[in-house]
Amino acid sequence: MELPTRSAELVVLQSTSLLLIDITAIGGNAFICLATARNPSLRTTTNLWVTALAVADLARSCIAGPLTISALISGHWRYGSAGCVIQGFFTYVLSLVSLLTMAFMAVNRFCRVVKPSLYLKIFTRKRSIAFLITLWTLMAMIVAFPVFVGWAEFAFHSGYAACVLKFHKPNFTMIFLSLDTGLILIPCTATIIVCYFKVSRAVRQHNIQCVSTLQRAANPHAQCLTNGASVEEIRVTKTLFLLVSTYAICWIPAYVIGFLSRGNLLHISPEGTLVVSYLVVLNSACNPFIYGYMNRSFRIEFWKLVPCKKTENMVVPHVEMEDTSPASYARTQATFITKWL
Repeated sequence: MELPTRSAELVVLQSTSLLLIDITAIGGNAFICLATARNPSLRTTTNLWVTALAVADLARSCIAGPLTISALISGHWRYGSAGCVIQGFFTYVLSLVSLLTMAFMAVNRFCRVVKPSLYLKIFTRKRSIAFLITLWTLMAMIVAFPVFVGWAEFAFHSGYAACVLKFHKPNFTMIFLSLDTGLILIPCTATIIVCYFKVSRAVRQHNIQCVSTLQRAANPHAQCLTNGASVEEIRVTKTLFLLVSTYAICWIPAYVIGFLSRGNLLHISPEGTLVVSYLVVLNSACNPFIYGYMNRSFRIEFWKLVPCKKTENMVVPHVEMEDTSPASYARTQATFITKWL
């Protein structure tokens, strides 16, 4: 229950930095939820996944983050076994939910841009809600199962300054870590990279086709639109690169450090293992800016929430077509790619 002895300067640095990141995560994700609640035009099928991710990150930042910060400040765990169960359970469940939600969002974007007819069949509002309910329920059952059958318990880990699943047999720890990595991290990472790569390629091909069509038609505005397409392509590529990079920076090192330290494969200092707690909170802070603020609709809604900003004439575009036929959706494909992404 005790953290390693640290200098006063290190205590201040660790607790203050994590506190700032956690406050950013809470504020950013709360904004996504508030914007969706305030503006009906944001309640689309796609934004349903964005909001679900924000809810998971917000809950984790409000429940797990403050308890870890408190442990860093006081130097020990003060909340007993009940507090350990609460923090450990929600940390595991919400972290897994966030990872899988980001993977589902990548599939959503792939279908929306590359396979529009498939998107209309799969990602309906009812099915998306069913997917999310199933996902949250399944993750809760997976995390609770080892504790329920007596294989493990939630115990405070001084390296993470947080509570983790502690298995009673070392072999079970390696099995759990291997399954977590093989069934969650690797599939999610591969899904996100492949889907966003194909989305970026589809946008590039779309822009090339538009330019070619305009040039054949001898449109007097072809040069202007050509430049616009190039700028849009660069912006979309940067956004997708940021998505994949942030995911990789936050989750891959966290999993690697956790696997090596929990599996006793390599000795890692307490400062090194504490990085995992920072990365998890940092990802919660980055997600609302990547998935929300970089979306023009959410960005406009953000400025509406700023009292000193004049936004009377700003209209949030509603480019998501919820109930359309494949033929109708095809006519809106160009608008979606250039405005939503």
